[in-house]
Amino acid sequence: MKKKKWIGLGIALVLVLVVIAAVINVNKRFPQRTKEVYAPGEWMPLDSSVSVCADTARILEGEELEACMRDEFGGQDFQVKKKKGRVRQLVIKFRIKNTGDSEINIWQYMLKLAVNSYPDGWTNGLGTHYAQENTLAAGEECECMAAYTIGLGMVSDSEYPRFVKNNTFQIVQAVYPVQRMIEFKIGEEGT
Repeated sequence: MKKKKWIGLGIALVLVLVVIAAVINVNKRFPQRTKEVYAPGEWMPLDSSVSVCADTARILEGEELEACMRDEFGGQDFQVKKKKGRVRQLVIKFRIKNTGDSEINIWQYMLKLAVNSYPDGWTNGLGTHYAQENTLAAGEECECMAAYTIGLGMVSDSEYPRFVKNNTFQIVQAVYPVQRMIEFKIGEEGT
């Protein structure tokens, strides 16, 4: 009986080693994704005809968020009052530039951007946005605002100060094989 047990254990060990070797072999065949990191104020190309620049980023809540939505997002009502003081938004002011030779839809490109925090791993897509124009002609540039919700389920009130202090935020265009991102810390110069 002991001999069968050792034979079975040996076969299982060999199978585990074969699976590990196969996984390592498969992962080596794919090229690693390269990263292009930009700072706030630098232009990041989204494709051959569009570039985006993040000028400022701040986290707002309560009355400050309401005032920003009213004054800087064109007076739109985003129903913040129901959750006053309990909704946090990462508000980013962008500039977007059409470097191509045909008209573009701004939000087609802005929706390609997500925001991550590192090392915590919080991520969210575009929630609220505002621009005076929805399209840009060739060679034009415009300002726009975008807000990304920081949900209470992800970052509680007690964790919030540590979350802001310890995390680097990244506006990411996650496209394989090149991942482009604008990286910043909240509260640092230029953000």
